[in-house]
Amino acid sequence: MARIAEALDLIREESGATRAGRTFEELVAEAFRSHPREWGKDRFAAVWSWAEWPGREEAGFDGRDIGIDLVAEQTPAWGGGLCAIQCKLYRGEVPTKGVDSFLAAAPQNIFRDVLLVASAPVSATGHKKLANREGHVLYTAEMDSWVTDWREAVPYRARVKVRPPEPKTPLPHQREALDAIGAGYGRGDPPPVGR
Repeated sequence: MARIAEALDLIREESGATRAGRTFEELVAEAFRSHPREWGKDRFAAVWSWAEWPGREEAGFDGRDIGIDLVAEQTPAWGGGLCAIQCKLYRGEVPTKGVDSFLAAAPQNIFRDVLLVASAPVSATGHKKLANREGHVLYTAEMDSWVTDWREAVPYRARVKVRPPEPKTPLPHQREALDAIGAGYGRGDPPPVGR
């Protein structure tokens, strides 16, 4: 079974810089939906991307990305309410400013809990700020022990290397026409008009 580090490397390699973060969010959401224990179905009754969360407009948010990546509805066993989740696919330390913007985007009157999923260490000050809000950091290293084939859990489009299409080769009659056009322009012939 593939380890989570392999999945993260695949996401970074195949998704490109602009899509890697979004693909990581999709991986985390799917992991929460399928994991049977505390960080899965025991805790989360539903998990949505920020754009798909059905209560976004009712809560007063417009369509802009404000720094919350996922929203989860918690089960009664976990006290119910909503959990705001941010996913950080970093190689180096997650800076405090990243934690600050996340906490500012997740007001307590709407989000009972906050969770930061990180592939790299979070700054000590960031940890303290999350703890003040009774938030938690879930590191991908902790997720590695889950019974999940992480490589297979990566969204399909990130597992398939996108290759540019092969150039087309003109058919013989098309090549003749292109050659005749090129020769005509070379002689200074006026372009043909109609048929």
